[in-house]
Amino acid sequence: QSCAVFSTYYHFHYSLAEFPSEAHPDVSVTLPGIPTLRPEDLPSFLLPSNPYKSLTDAILQQFQKIL
Repeated sequence: QSCAVFSTYYHFHYSLAEFPSEAHPDVSVTLPGIPTLRPEDLPSFLLPSNPYKSLTDAILQQFQKIL
């Protein structure tokens, strides 16, 4: 994975940036050193509309193991 992807996962996992949520599904994500990301630029498992929450948990658990 690229540095940008790892940065996105990191900021999502540790709630260090605002990501789309049920209350604000259209919010853009601003991360240091990365152009602003619109919801359609994000991996679908990071979106509130993701029906596979267990997939999100599994991916983020794998990510956490490499930290």
